[in-house]
Amino acid sequence: AKLAKKNAQERIKQKAISKAIEYAIPKVKEKKKKTQYWAADSNANKIAPLTYPEAKLRISTGENILCENQIAAYAIVKPYYRGKRPEPEIHKGEGYYWHYHINMKNHGAPHIWFQGEPYI
Repeated sequence: AKLAKKNAQERIKQKAISKAIEYAIPKVKEKKKKTQYWAADSNANKIAPLTYPEAKLRISTGENILCENQIAAYAIVKPYYRGKRPEPEIHKGEGYYWHYHINMKNHGAPHIWFQGEPYI
């Protein structure tokens, strides 16, 4: 009787673990798929989510993007600087986004805006 009870408890425990794993795996996958890039209008409003290759293509055609954070923005602009360190800038202060340009001599589009403060 004790063995049967122990086996029943073990089966219940294994079932609970299986259910927890079933619940957790999709949540982990959701986190991995978090959007890092969005197409953006001239006011940095999000238009549509982009993959990394789509974001690269968009800025290569002179269109703006908004990035989840500075790391994501830096990853996009770094190749344009050929070994030099890109420096972010901000205009007018509050309510505006920090951003990069693919050419620091030309402060027009595209803007590679990022959310949050610079930290690298």
